[in-house]
Amino acid sequence: MKVIGTKYQTYENEKLKIYRVVEQISSHHYLIIDNDGKEKTIREQELIDKYIKLIPDAFMNIMITDKEEYPDVYVCVNKASSLEANIMIPDLILRQSLLFNDIHDTFKTNTITFGMCITTQTTGANLSEYMEFKNIEYSMSIALYIDDNIDDIFKILDKTTGLEKVNNMLKYIKTKYGNNTEMFSVLGYADNLKELMQDNEFIPRFRELFNVTTLNWQIILGKESYDKDGNIILNKKQIESLSSILRCIIKPLIILKYDKDIDISKIVAFKHIIVSDSDNNMYLIAYKEIANPEIINNNTDVISAMMKNK
Repeated sequence: MKVIGTKYQTYENEKLKIYRVVEQISSHHYLIIDNDGKEKTIREQELIDKYIKLIPDAFMNIMITDKEEYPDVYVCVNKASSLEANIMIPDLILRQSLLFNDIHDTFKTNTITFGMCITTQTTGANLSEYMEFKNIEYSMSIALYIDDNIDDIFKILDKTTGLEKVNNMLKYIKTKYGNNTEMFSVLGYADNLKELMQDNEFIPRFRELFNVTTLNWQIILGKESYDKDGNIILNKKQIESLSSILRCIIKPLIILKYDKDIDISKIVAFKHIIVSDSDNNMYLIAYKEIANPEIINNNTDVISAMMKNK
């Protein structure tokens, strides 16, 4: 059985095409979809013989738990590398019914906020204490890739019957627990899974697991974003921002829109960083240091730091 969301690539009319598995429709047939949303049915053996499987970076398990007692919706992510190491505790957990703010904040703001996304990167420990359910009422799994964004994920989930079950449970939870009280405003309950994931910054937290740096600015690929040889270039302010993040003055050498086919091993001679811009587009940036590394405080201008090295 093929995992929903798994990518397969092939060549059609001499052009590379990437498909994802949407569902198994019979014992030997699958429904697959391309990047433009075009669907087709394919035999399992043809998928094996004529398509190349792209190994997933992670697997996401969506669960409805403890419906009768204290219902919750979990979104759990296990990195493929963790599973290979027999680590079964998720690397990321997003929960609707997890209290976001502490007691002090609750009384200070008169609000109670539910819904939280946590990772092993942010806690520095395993997340077993956040797996608080007794029973799993329903679950569904999907393969994930580092460069997936919300729309990519829901191109797959929107085709499944399970998404409706999850959305119905979220509406039930919001109706039952999302009403304001005399003392507090109740926030954070989502109407659907997509809203829950967006409100809790699922994509940035997911990419953190793979050391992808989130930027608060957009890399715009317009006419002025390329040099005469067709290479992507950054403006001065963007280079300064990256220098501040990397805590050294840098000169970008290669900027590539991230793709699963990029062989990072070929640029090991260069320092590099993978970034996600404000539109959740990913880029690989190889660079060299042009000044001695030094700790740059948030209040210190990068140019001033460069002048100190002269």
